[in-house]
Amino acid sequence: MVAGLVFLMGGGPPVAERIGLPTFYFLNRQAMYLAPTILLICAVSFLSLRGIRRLALITWVCGVVLCLLAGKFGPEIKGAHRWIQFGSFGLQPSELVKPAFVVV
Repeated sequence: MVAGLVFLMGGGPPVAERIGLPTFYFLNRQAMYLAPTILLICAVSFLSLRGIRRLALITWVCGVVLCLLAGKFGPEIKGAHRWIQFGSFGLQPSELVKPAFVVV
């Protein structure tokens, strides 16, 4: 996680300035998502193997449903419907399906 932030410090500021955003916009946004991610990792680490399989199955089913909804109702970005928008927050459901599928 720290390495990702360091790499983002190298490439993020020039891109942010080029598109008119504050210099460390991408770094701050990524750091903001790290706190809930660490909490989620800790919570999942306390689950039993059976609990992890159940969580993965639920995540996979929800992700597939969201992928179908994204294809039907998602905004078109570069010719594809991959995202679901919740205000300013976007979700790409296929990213939920991939790790859940590996566990399932």
